[in-house]
Amino acid sequence: MKVKELIEMLEGYDEDMEVGFEHPSHDYWRSVLFTKVDNAEEGYAKYSAYHQQLAIATEDECQEALELQDVEEDFPQDKRVERVLILS
Repeated sequence: MKVKELIEMLEGYDEDMEVGFEHPSHDYWRSVLFTKVDNAEEGYAKYSAYHQQLAIATEDECQEALELQDVEEDFPQDKRVERVLILS
């Protein structure tokens, strides 16, 4: 999802409504929990083969990738980083 898509999706909602994430509790009853969003910040993510999804990139990973990925045509895809909005 892009930021513009999120903005469009939020149109029409009560501006005073809490925003949060739904996530499993992993308890016996399979409860679904709600965690409030307290912060939004720009960051970088890269693909994690182990997790098979994007993960927050470390500062070292960002520095290396940003210096090389736009210059080297054959820069490995799994080392590339992308700018993202991180909600926490």
